[in-house]
Amino acid sequence: LELAKLHLREKFFMVGLQERFDESMALLKLTLGLKDVAYMTQKVNKSKPVLSLDDDVKEALKRTNALDLELYEYGKKLLDEKILKHKSRIEEVLRLMDEERNTYRHKAKSVLKSQLADLRTFGGKIRRKLL
Repeated sequence: LELAKLHLREKFFMVGLQERFDESMALLKLTLGLKDVAYMTQKVNKSKPVLSLDDDVKEALKRTNALDLELYEYGKKLLDEKILKHKSRIEEVLRLMDEERNTYRHKAKSVLKSQLADLRTFGGKIRRKLL
């Protein structure tokens, strides 16, 4: 475990977490000097089923994966430290990412409305020809 922690700290330039994806992407942008890291989610299941486990099963899983959980907590700590170090810049990148996503959503909605209008016009022409 200590060797794994050392590797996370010394051999990787950063740790990112899926559940903190936006912050991880913002940190990646700042760390690597990337121009753009904005993204759009696709095919997201908003009604994920929740798996219910008995308390004894949860405890057994925690015991079995204790070292993994400790390494995960250490990785979270490293991420927190880097984010805190670059807090104002991270906040600015997150704001820009939100703006870019909102702009894209607005453009995508406009395109979809236009395509829908075109389909309605085309459908009306077809109906008139058939009648």
